Amino acid sequence: MSRKWPHPAAAALSLALTLVSAASSIAAATTLQFVEPNTPSTNAQKPDVARAGIAFPDAVEGGNDLPLEVEPNGNAATATPIAGSRARIKGTVYPAADVDFYSFTAAAGDRIYAATQTLFDASASGDTTLQVIGTDGTTVLEADNNDGTFNASSASIAGTLIPTSGTYYLRVAHNVATGTVRPYSLFFQNQSAAPTAEAEPNETPATATPLPASGHVSGTISAVSPGESDFYSLALNAGDTVFLSLDMNPERDASVWNGRLGFALFGNPPANQILVANDANAGGTPTDPNSEAFFFTVKDAGTYYVYVDSIVAAGLGANATYNLNVSVLPLPTPAGTCTTYTSTDVPQTIPTGPGSVSSTLTIPGNPRIADIDVAINLNHTFMQDLDVHLISPAGNDNG
Repeated sequence: MSRKWPHPAAAALSLALTLVSAASSIAAATTLQFVEPNTPSTNAQKPDVARAGIAFPDAVEGGNDLPLEVEPNGNAATATPIAGSRARIKGTVYPAADVDFYSFTAAAGDRIYAATQTLFDASASGDTTLQVIGTDGTTVLEADNNDGTFNASSASIAGTLIPTSGTYYLRVAHNVATGTVRPYSLFFQNQSAAPTAEAEPNETPATATPLPASGHVSGTISAVSPGESDFYSLALNAGDTVFLSLDMNPERDASVWNGRLGFALFGNPPANQILVANDANAGGTPTDPNSEAFFFTVKDAGTYYVYVDSIVAAGLGANATYNLNVSVLPLPTPAGTCTTYTSTDVPQTIPTGPGSVSSTLTIPGNPRIADIDVAINLNHTFMQDLDVHLISPAGNDNG
């Protein structure tokens, strides 16, 4: 077990790791397995992705290493500026009736991809509205309330076309004037590159279309999965976060179809699990087109896959077109000194469940922790049965 953290001081600190094993079973899988992280799952569906990364990036990294909204930003005149063409910003809709404006510059023909991740909202609501606002600070070019992922009430906008060059705005608010969201993450991409067309066949990881440097591709879904699906491959570094955004009506016409967006592959070898976002996408219109959003932070460097398909036949065919944007955000570099400590209290034997075992990692000195990451090497027949807890020296269970 190893750990890296910044620390400016010195005294004694110990960390205890508790692993709880419960008896259950998982069915052997021989084909691709689809897992929706934001829906209840049986043991046979639980994704084995903890060692590969996290589908809720705010759960493992962020804090002050990420850009924060700057209050007051309740209107276009006081909007928090977004630097660059892509960003991930942490904010809060608080107190009630608060709204947050963000400004960005864009050129005619650019397409805007944005989404809110609200899973960790303290109010348990996470019900955000997201709008793209024109250069006048008031005209709504596009809006969404519930196309997001990991919370059915989070928002996603994909592929809004910028009509003329200038300064535009994103507006984040709660769907109800009396509601709050504490916190949310805003993911943003201003895409200036034209999408690269998919290269068929790309129905399997082995035949996946490599993503271009822009991360912007286009395709068509002609039939329900597994008859038709599109894989795209990309190389990621350890700690990279991906923001996947699927625009299911780039023409903004009357066509409506309901797609799924996934990230892969996970599970014990042979890896076969695809994590998918599958919002209901009911009643899309040209001013509120269907979209999907997905976020993931990878633990290890390697080749990963983005996946697009549909399990709903309505609307599929030549008119079921899409643009897909994949934004890669590198791991933020924390301030301070990063030090690695390796446990000497290993190996430990995990008893047959129910049971637990603890391993202690002792840290010298009296460090002030800005960020902590713990890596554990585990061998267990049923990894999905393990509950892992980080216990502080004071006995606080950090989950």
